[in-house]
Amino acid sequence: MTILQAKQISIISYLETLGIDLVKQSNQDYWYKSPLHLEKTASFKVDINKNLWYDHAQGVGGGIIDLVMAINSCDVSYGLKILGGNVNSISFSPVEPTIIKDKKDNFIIVEVKELSNPMLLKYINSRKININIARKFCSEIYFRKRNNNNNLFSICFKNDKGGYETRNSLYKGNIGGKAITTIQGKGSGKVAVFEGFMDFLSMLTKFNTDVVTDDIIILNSLSLISKVKDTLMDYDEVKYFLDNDKSGVNAKCDLMTTIGGVDYSYLYKGFKDANEWLVSS
Repeated sequence: MTILQAKQISIISYLETLGIDLVKQSNQDYWYKSPLHLEKTASFKVDINKNLWYDHAQGVGGGIIDLVMAINSCDVSYGLKILGGNVNSISFSPVEPTIIKDKKDNFIIVEVKELSNPMLLKYINSRKININIARKFCSEIYFRKRNNNNNLFSICFKNDKGGYETRNSLYKGNIGGKAITTIQGKGSGKVAVFEGFMDFLSMLTKFNTDVVTDDIIILNSLSLISKVKDTLMDYDEVKYFLDNDKSGVNAKCDLMTTIGGVDYSYLYKGFKDANEWLVSS
């Protein structure tokens, strides 16, 4: 694809292929939550008449090629390959955004590979997770919705039933069915329980290690707590690293009442979870 051809691609259409939804419209200006960073209020403006974008939060902007380079941390040549559909089988086509659902048959997995996509690495970095730790426990997945040739990609974390917890800067979801993830340690007789895999990676990063001594159970959903209670009974000590929000506190109280154990959420007291604590520090 040439630069001239690339400039003919609508930024609005490109954002749609990434699953980025319009937040509001004011005449020719379309507003989105930025694809370049996490934010709660839409600061990313697209002028549809000029086909130009501007990120008010970061003070940067430009055309379609500039946007692709910013998202993927790449140069012009690589950006043109992305827009031309010549990289990692990701093809550009103006389709409706795909929403991840917890039903296996909704998606076709195209490929699961080592974590290397620049956009995903940028997201990992924004969460302050050590890249090498993330690569050890996670992969990247390419998938598409049935009857749709537009491939999407995400970080993925495998669960015990062969499904994948998926995450990138725009969404989180599941492909292949929900289940817990267990990681065997070195037979310490202890187990650490995490709500999600980002919390697990955050604690490893915080303490600068990729070595797992205790067994690990990542719930991947608080709704799966009932499925681990019998297993937790078998350990000499249970350590809880659940969120400090209402749901996490209620789950922790339930587990400690019925099973016992030690609450380690005091480490990130004042923060919602381990990752928020990591990012703040």
